[in-house]
Formats: sequence, C-alpha cells, structure tokens
Amino acid sequence: MKQLVLLVALLACVCAAYAQTITQAEWFVGTDPGQGLANPITVGTPDDSVNLSFTVPTGSLTPGLYRVFVRCRSNGGVWGAPSPWLLMIAPGDGVARLVTAVEYWFDSNAPTFLDVTDDDSITFNQILSTASLNPGLHRFYLRCRDDLGRWGAAHNVLLSVAASPPLARLVTAVEYWFDSGTPTFLDVTDDDSVSFSQILSTASLIPGLHRFYLRCRDDLGRWGAAHVALFVVADSTQAITRLITEIEYWVDDNPPTLVDVADAAEVDINELIGTSGLGVGLHYVYMRCRDDLGRWGAADRRALIVTSPFVQSEPRELSAAEFFVNVDPGPGNGIAIPLPQDSVWDEGEETVETVIPGLPIGLHQVGIRFRDDLGRWSMPILDSLIVGPVVTIRSSGTDVILDWLSGPGVDQFYIYRATIPTGSFAVIGSTAAQTYTDVGIIATETKLFYQVTFSAEGLSSFRLPEAASARE
Repeated sequence: MKQLVLLVALLACVCAAYAQTITQAEWFVGTDPGQGLANPITVGTPDDSVNLSFTVPTGSLTPGLYRVFVRCRSNGGVWGAPSPWLLMIAPGDGVARLVTAVEYWFDSNAPTFLDVTDDDSITFNQILSTASLNPGLHRFYLRCRDDLGRWGAAHNVLLSVAASPPLARLVTAVEYWFDSGTPTFLDVTDDDSVSFSQILSTASLIPGLHRFYLRCRDDLGRWGAAHVALFVVADSTQAITRLITEIEYWVDDNPPTLVDVADAAEVDINELIGTSGLGVGLHYVYMRCRDDLGRWGAADRRALIVTSPFVQSEPRELSAAEFFVNVDPGPGNGIAIPLPQDSVWDEGEETVETVIPGLPIGLHQVGIRFRDDLGRWSMPILDSLIVGPVVTIRSSGTDVILDWLSGPGVDQFYIYRATIPTGSFAVIGSTAAQTYTDVGIIATETKLFYQVTFSAEGLSSFRLPEAASARE
C-alpha cells in the first residue's frame, strides 16, 4: 500500500505589490488546473510571508519524479506564479525498513562507518573533526543502510572551513546613502554591535521607489557589505485629507444605488437595503466612496445571508460542520469536522469535538459554523484560545529540569506538578526564564507530571462550542 507523503513547504510567498498580505494558497501536481482551481492550502495568519504545510496523496502516482507546484494569492486578489518542488515516488514493498548503519565522509575522502541501534529512524549526533581539511568550501556526505543491506542515496551539505578561529570585531563607524548618492559618515562608539537610530531626510528624493544602503567598518578598518532596503517616497502634494461626496452600493451583480451625502472626511451611512428581489442564500454587498476630486475608491465587500420568511423558528436537522483558525475562508471552505458518534448528521443538536494540531504559540481565534438539511450555513461562532509553551523534561542527578519555548510578550511562567495525569496540579514555582529546576525531587518520587502556564489562576482548556448554538 502506498502511503501519504507529507510535504512541508516553508515558503516566503512575498507579494511584490508593496508588501501585500497572503490570504490564500493552493497546490497541484503536473498540469495547472487554473488559478483558484487547485487543491487549497490552509493559511494560518495572513502575512507578507507565510509557512505552508499540506499533504500530497500518492496512492494514484506511479514510482518516478514529479513536480509539485505551490502558489499564493494576495489580499488584492492577485495570484502569484507557481513555485515548483520536486517529489520522488520510490518503488517499494510497503514495508517500513530499519536503519542498521550509517557512514559519512568529506569530499572524496574515505567514509567513516558507524554501527547504530536498529530503528526506523535515528538521530545522528557526532562530533566531526575538520583538522584534515584545508580552509575553504567542502561537502559533507551522509548515507544509511537498511536491514536488507541496501545503502540509500547520500545526502550532502556544504561546509566552510575558516583559515583560523574568527575573532569578534568592533564596529567603529557607519555610513549610509540613498540610491547612488554620496555616503553620509557616522563615527559611533566602538562596540561589537551598535544601534542605528538616525532621522533620515528624504527632501532631496523625488516621489517613487528608492534604495537605502547601510554598511559598517570594523576596528581593522575593513568595510562590510552594504545592506539594502527598498522604500517609497510619496508625493507630498497628494497627502491631503479628501472629502467624501457620494457613496454607492450594490448587491452581487445588480446595478449600483447612488447616495449623495454631506461632504465630510468621514460619513455614517444608514441605508435600508431591500432584499425582496434576492434569492434565499448567501449574497455579497459592495460599497465604495467618491472624493471631492471625483475619484472612486476600491469597493468594500461584506457577506449577506437572505433567509426565507417565517412566523416562528423551524427546527432543522444538521448536515455538516466545519471550523477555521484566524482567517474565515467562507462558508463551505473551512476544515470539515468529522461525523458525530452515530456517523450521521440527522439531529437538530449534535455534540462535536475536534483536535487542532500545529498551531504556533500565542493567541488564536477559532470559528465554527454548521449547515442544515436545506444546505444553509449558519453564521460562524467565534472563540479564542492561547497555545501555551512546549515543555521538554530531562533529569540531572536527583533534579528534574524543565525547558520550554514561548512566544513574545510573556514575562512570567508558572510551573504546576501532580503525581497522576488526572490529579490535582499545584503551583510549585514561577520564573521569568524559560527553564525551571525541580531540585531533588527524583529522590522522593517515582513518577510526576508537569505543566507550564502563562498565568497563576489555574490551568485552562479549549473546546469548540456545542452544535446546538448554531441551530436555525
């Protein structure tokens, strides 16, 4: 049986149109089905660069080399060019093999053989001597042998050997310039790192795109490579607050309705939008404004759901449920929640639970919506959750040492301990660091359970709302 291959693509899908935000992504193998028609990829937090993770089913692919393409879409509605990734489907008998030996070498030197504990995956942790290598660029090779005696292909990475141990140098001066202009020299206090805090005048620059260059000189008088950053100088004649003179709105592809408003920099529109001519279901309302120079702005789009008239609410049966994290992809485009315990969505109320893996540390918003037996999606129910630090536990003598990773903005952590997983966790200490030592505890206990939180107010958990809250 062919298994699924998890393809993790760490992409910097940067939109070039002045740091636009990535809101959608998709992948396809081989032939391009067209923009927006490929397999969707969930985008966590929209940004000008994102990390994408998705799974490519290989059950229908024969052994060989394939190209997997990934592309992103900006908040301006523009799809980028697809980026290709190679995917190799190897023939096999579907049996997981064990690694029995490893060998490694530099350049074309003789390999060093290592006998390892047989396992389907191993950790290579070896101190490599470079004493025999000349200063310069080299290649390091590594390959493994399985329990059938077959050697795999060698993986290689580039390695640079320095002529002598590098010494930390001091920054003694800085200079900067715009485009091809004359550099401005700054004498700074000698240090191994300096903070550049300078007010830069752009009065001599014409409106448009420019490059800013910055480089440093060390205490041996050597100038480093110049760092460059792009920036835009706006036309100061256009930086004037304009007045809104008119507003127009429309639903779907219907003709616009024009509203003449009192000229002002900000206006409130309180307009009753008739829905008598709209069908039951999801629609979109568009609205845009015109300024006192006669220029129309971009249209803002909002979702509108038209329901059938009723005297009193009519209970419906649920037929599906989905959730999304941070960004709402729209009804029917979220992550499907598995069927209830009886395997059928056939009641007005259903209890659903799901696990959301892979979320980074920090605050997230989760939404859930339900679809009834008439095919109508409910409005999303929103809640928030905080993903806490990831804890690793190790021993040192009779001490237990906890280490964890955390996101920014946390200045205090609280450590809880219990003797059983479902027991009562009690606070044993707090720290601003991302490590804690439970001194001498191994001498008195045989098994312990730990948790680390941002707060001393107790542990918390998250569960999606009950399906009943999305009932028609």
